[in-house]
Amino acid sequence: TNSIRGGQNRAVLDRIAEHGTIYDAWSDEDWVVDGAAVRVSLICFGAGANTFGYRLNGDEVRHIHSDLSAGAEDLSTASKLSHNRKKAFIGVNKTGAFDVPGETARAWLCLPRNPNGGAIRTY
Repeated sequence: TNSIRGGQNRAVLDRIAEHGTIYDAWSDEDWVVDGAAVRVSLICFGAGANTFGYRLNGDEVRHIHSDLSAGAEDLSTASKLSHNRKKAFIGVNKTGAFDVPGETARAWLCLPRNPNGGAIRTY
């Protein structure tokens, strides 16, 4: 599936990129067989140098990284910042219904101050 390009699953593609070359890939494609509809990543790779060029999602690119991206920077090598340890967190995640009618939300925006006493900025 397309989950191979991220997280722990990407170790397979990291190893391919380390010992060979990914020269053609589709990072996120529909795949429907016998009623099963999933998203997949498709890759073509080989050992040694590539002399035919690189294509990602049908477009010519200069190189394909193990996360199946082709940007100038290889973000697949990014790591956690030690300075953020015990300082950063995932933040607030919506886990239940919190649907506010538009009329109520607009009324809240017209209030003179927010709940913590700071001024409301309008953009």
